[in-house]
Amino acid sequence: MFREFTRPAQRPAVPGALAAAVPALLWAIDTGGVYTLAAGKGLSLLPDDIRPATGRSAATLFSKHPGFHAHVRRGLSGEAFSAQVELAGRTFESRYEPLRSAEGAVIGLAGVLTDITEQHANEDALFHAQKMASLGLMAGSVAHDFNNLLMAILGFAGLLKQTATLDARDSDHLYLIEQAARRGADIASRLLAFARGGMSRFAPLDLRNVVTEAMALVRPTLNDRITIDIDLPPSPVIVDGDFGQLQQALLNIVWNARDVLSEGGNIWVRLAQAGSHAQLSVSDSGPGIPADVRARLFDPFFTTKPAGSGTGLGLSIAYGVARGHHGDIVVTSEPGHGATFVLNFPLHVEGPAEDLSPDSTGDLVLVVDDDDLVRRATSSALTTLGYSVVEVHDGALAVELVRARPGRFAAILLDLVMPGLAGRDVFSAVKTVCPELPVIVCTGYAAAGHLDEDMRRSISGLLQKPFNPDRLAAALRAVGVTAAPRPALAAR
Repeated sequence: MFREFTRPAQRPAVPGALAAAVPALLWAIDTGGVYTLAAGKGLSLLPDDIRPATGRSAATLFSKHPGFHAHVRRGLSGEAFSAQVELAGRTFESRYEPLRSAEGAVIGLAGVLTDITEQHANEDALFHAQKMASLGLMAGSVAHDFNNLLMAILGFAGLLKQTATLDARDSDHLYLIEQAARRGADIASRLLAFARGGMSRFAPLDLRNVVTEAMALVRPTLNDRITIDIDLPPSPVIVDGDFGQLQQALLNIVWNARDVLSEGGNIWVRLAQAGSHAQLSVSDSGPGIPADVRARLFDPFFTTKPAGSGTGLGLSIAYGVARGHHGDIVVTSEPGHGATFVLNFPLHVEGPAEDLSPDSTGDLVLVVDDDDLVRRATSSALTTLGYSVVEVHDGALAVELVRARPGRFAAILLDLVMPGLAGRDVFSAVKTVCPELPVIVCTGYAAAGHLDEDMRRSISGLLQKPFNPDRLAAALRAVGVTAAPRPALAAR
């Protein structure tokens, strides 16, 4: 049995209510370009002079936007498509859908205008983060391989300098080799600073002291047309960090501000606490930074300075230091209104005190490195210094040796990145067998990228490649491992 339903006399205006609630702009025009529909919350995003309304002409409203006219002509030709348009400083995506009569003729155009400004900003931020991460990986890898080569060059050059038959000419040549290698090491260290902040010596420190000492270095470099204002809080601002790296990051940013104030101006340095983070900001009254420059500001070797007056690594290093300290760096700027760089760092949280390993009782130093040149250079330096050395190229073999003779080794010099069993796994296995055996990590990478907090606290020392015999000996002495006295050479 069917019942007959009666259609109500007046249909409620549901479609209109829905259209007004849509978080976009619904629109339609006839073939003459006159709006027949304009509804939705998206209307509020457009100023009055370009805000669509029923009866208004699209050609008049968007007379200064030729791209929109081209889209309308394209849609009225019968093509359905989507396109992006910039209106009132925001980015919109619009769908263009031809309206057709029963016979198939185009009688108008309808679409949806959606604000995608925030989506664009998020996509740009994600792309920038991915780009910087890729550049960091590349820079770290290049610096690692470069440091291994420099390690061998400096190591064997140091050994040759101790040759008794070395004449003055050869000594000069060795000096030049060492100087060139050290310059290469300086470039590698800058790449590592960008990659992940370089070799970090983390300890609780007061950021006020970092600012004070950095400004003592900055002031003599400023001309009398530049004023600098420092604002520090009365209470300590404690973070876990490397004093030298944080100071270098701040110096690089302040010097960047100085360089843009060629005609004079003001620099402001502010330090404050914001929740669980410390905020260190540097602002200037310079000309500001264009958007296209901001997009590449932290790229290594990117600079707007004349050739020969900048390396393009200053802000890259500041970025790397911020990331290496589990923080970030944010830049805001508009042309003609200066720029502000804000460094954010997590505040120090009290934790358990570190345990110091007692001195070792063995007499052998185990060198673990997969690079033949580095391993030979390190072993030769240790032998010359008076140490007894065992060298292996494989992490698994190192673990086997320690398990077989756990009391035979005084210390281990361990490379972090090796094929097969990686340095981190070697360290864990060795500590399981001999918890008190000192392990000194040697790396050509930025340590922050390969050492987690637990491992950082557990290792006995950290040597950044390339290192010379003096630094090698100092690292071993620091863990209580001293070389045997050298026998006197017999007179001939």
